[in-house]
Amino acid sequence: MTTPCRILFSWLVLAFAGSIAAKGHGEPQTWPPADWLLQSLVQSVPVQLAQFDAKTGRFQAQNWQAKNQNVIFSLAAAWQLASKANPYHGDEALLAVISKAGEALTEAQDENGAWPMTAGSRPQRLPGTYSRWVRAYMIVKDHLPPASRQKWEQGLQRGFAAMQTEAADNTRSSTAQAAAALYAAGMAFNKPEWRERASQTFAAIATAQSPDGFWHSRDRERHGPSLMHNLMMLDALGLYYSLSKDDAVLNVMERGARLHNALLWPDGSVAAAFDAVLPYRTTKNLGNVGFSWTAPGRSFLLRQTAAECNGKRSIDPDYAAAMLVHGGSGPGIAAPSKDFLSDDRQMQKRRLGDWHLCLSAYTAAPSNRRWRLDRQNCFDLFHNDLGMIVGGGNGKNQPHWSNFTFGDLDKPTAANDNGQLQSLRWTPTAAKLSPPDQAPAVELTYGDDATQVTMSPLADGAMELTYALTKPPTVPTAAHVPLPRRSGFVRLGNGERWRPGLEQRTITGSEASGWLEWNGLRLDFPAEATLRWPVPPSPSTSGTPLTPGDLAQCRLVLTLPFSANTLRQTVIVRSRPSVPATAKTFAAAKLPVVSPSATQIITQADQAAVVLCATAVGEAMTFSFTVLEAGDYELLADLILGGDHGIVTIAVNDHVLGKPFDTYALERDSSGPMPLGKIALDAGPKQLKVTVTGKNRQAKKYLVGIKAFYLVKS
Repeated sequence: MTTPCRILFSWLVLAFAGSIAAKGHGEPQTWPPADWLLQSLVQSVPVQLAQFDAKTGRFQAQNWQAKNQNVIFSLAAAWQLASKANPYHGDEALLAVISKAGEALTEAQDENGAWPMTAGSRPQRLPGTYSRWVRAYMIVKDHLPPASRQKWEQGLQRGFAAMQTEAADNTRSSTAQAAAALYAAGMAFNKPEWRERASQTFAAIATAQSPDGFWHSRDRERHGPSLMHNLMMLDALGLYYSLSKDDAVLNVMERGARLHNALLWPDGSVAAAFDAVLPYRTTKNLGNVGFSWTAPGRSFLLRQTAAECNGKRSIDPDYAAAMLVHGGSGPGIAAPSKDFLSDDRQMQKRRLGDWHLCLSAYTAAPSNRRWRLDRQNCFDLFHNDLGMIVGGGNGKNQPHWSNFTFGDLDKPTAANDNGQLQSLRWTPTAAKLSPPDQAPAVELTYGDDATQVTMSPLADGAMELTYALTKPPTVPTAAHVPLPRRSGFVRLGNGERWRPGLEQRTITGSEASGWLEWNGLRLDFPAEATLRWPVPPSPSTSGTPLTPGDLAQCRLVLTLPFSANTLRQTVIVRSRPSVPATAKTFAAAKLPVVSPSATQIITQADQAAVVLCATAVGEAMTFSFTVLEAGDYELLADLILGGDHGIVTIAVNDHVLGKPFDTYALERDSSGPMPLGKIALDAGPKQLKVTVTGKNRQAKKYLVGIKAFYLVKS
């Protein structure tokens, strides 16, 4: 008799072989890029095996949790997939590891198939772990030693029997993950009632999807998408479809993929103004198997993984295994070029030249749930050259991230559950977006107070942001412009250069002379404004200080006050390149370099930087370059900053420019092009010397790193 498992894996071997054969040279035009995925999978095996404890069968045994065993699926995929590039295919030693790892899961179960969690919490059946365990079983079951197979089946059937009995009747993402695992178990153990229960769950999930391709929060009063929730749904749908071929969910996956495509910024990061769970992240969302079964989804995958695939950078092995075993294949389609307007007209994504806007009119009262962000920031502003400029999603109990606040910012009252207005109001009670054929704007209502934010492109390429009230305020009122952290130094109009770190700063608009520049961004603002740094996504309730790792999610917030005589405030945002277009750029990694002190020099590919591994004052490195035209030049340098970096001077042909520069920073960063001074140069070969002159007391070492230097002719 031909079993569902045999059908699945006969198809798997043929599909994998076909995708390898169809793969050509250059950037892939169809999904999947199987050779790259397999390479990532194969390269991960030694790393995973190094964490395996042969005695217990556990991975990372000293800090063991059941989810540590999730690698069992990617190892099983590596054992299964036949290719000349895969030395682990059919490997007996690897099979023995997989066998023992599955036994460890059974041994750790309680009578209900749950595993112990952290101290003080109740045991849980983890859908993600059960899913990977049963899918590994479907691959290796006929090759397990009889005693091991019996132990696997005992544990799997115990857990899935309880899961089927207690199956939740809702459309949460965790329920979808459990249903996909239950369907796989129904195939593995020939349990049609398990498969039927899972199919019923996915039918309900399909019905619950909005026309725009997302699922509303389980909190009825909190509308709008959460893309993390969406991703988990699509992952479960993709796995379910790979096993069931239930065509009823194809359109569901396609709508979800189209939404995710529509909400991408040009750099592959994702808009966040509408999201009530996650603020903006610079990292790319790489999708999952739910994207692989439709053309819009494959387009998303090809775009989002292009840099990793073309650079042959390894991907997460679980991702690679899922795509190779459960993913679809085929061509993508052209990326959407039109603006996006949601079916409920509560969400827009618009392009205005080099500027991109995400507008959200979803509102909700603040929630006491830890992971529910306040719907407080109704627009994000992105620029082709600068990335995320203004906004960047929502925070939690952080009024300074809000578009407007009504009340005393120094005496906030924490939000409660019932949505009653607080002494400080920072979340709108209603919102409305302007029609797509009008200038972008959001009308926001805070109880009895009405406001508006308007975004207006200017003729010179800048963007004007106007914050307005409809009537004089009766309480202290302000608008806020949150600026996501950028690399390098902030240059203020008063001439100060300042790198935002852990130090708290409050700077008035008049002190800053009304403008700042920050890694290509120029912001002009009124004298009565105030700059405040650092403003985290959520203030600490315990007084715990920020750490260097927290700074990436902090904002530099510009606060604009209103009064009886000031009902309108305006700021101008523009792209201001850190280096003039006429500058001659010398990339350090492309220049000849030697160390007169015989110090080791390395190239860091991730930052395209050349690093002198200095251990003492006086060590140096010298770059050779050529000036093509004599003249007066200004020299700028882009240096690497870090906790183990020293103080340096830079000289051209032994002429030192500027003062010693301290490249110490709490976390890795780059300075951006820093002006060092002016020098007259004739045409011909030159040498630029970087010398260590000391180190900050907090610096661990004397390292020196440089990305590039620039000559700007006067």
